[in-house]
Amino acid sequence: MKRWILALAILASVLVAPVPAHACSCAGTSDSEALKENRIAFVGELVDARGPLFHLRGDKTIRYLFEVQTVLKGEVTERVIMSNLIDEGNSCSDELSKGRYVVYGDDPEKLTYHACSPTHAVRASENFEGFDPRPGGPHLPPDPTKALAVGALAAGALALLLRKKLRDPLKH
Repeated sequence: MKRWILALAILASVLVAPVPAHACSCAGTSDSEALKENRIAFVGELVDARGPLFHLRGDKTIRYLFEVQTVLKGEVTERVIMSNLIDEGNSCSDELSKGRYVVYGDDPEKLTYHACSPTHAVRASENFEGFDPRPGGPHLPPDPTKALAVGALAAGALALLLRKKLRDPLKH
C-alpha cells in the first residue's frame, strides 16, 4: 500500500511540475539603436494586407504592402512587401493595421515583422528627414477571395438557369 501511495505521489509531482512559460518579452529598442542595427529603414504607409486563403496547422503568413514615403537608411523602392508569420497561440505575434510606420530591416526583399521588431507606428510627434525611394517595387498578387466570390456568383447563376431548364423541359 505504501508503494502505491509513493507511486501516486511521484506521478502527481510530475504532472503538476511547473512548466516553463513561453511568454513574449521584448527588450525595447530606441529608434537610434534600430537605425544602427538595421541595414534599411524607411517611413511608409501600410496600404494593403493579404493573408492566405487557406492555411494549415493554424499558421498563416500575412504580407503587407507599404508605399514608401521617406527612406532613412539603405536603398529602398517605392513599394515594399513585409511578411509576418502569425502563429495562433503565439503570444508574440500580432498584426499590423493600415497607417504610417517606421520600418526597419536588413533586406528589402525579405522584410519580416514580429511583435519584438523595432518597426512601429509613427508617433504624432515624430518628424523624419531622409530621401526619396527608388522607383518601382513589388505588388501583392491579386486577392484570391475576390476571384472566388465572382466564381461563386457565376456558379450560382448557372445553377439557377439549369434548374429552370431542367424543371420543365417542355416549356420553351
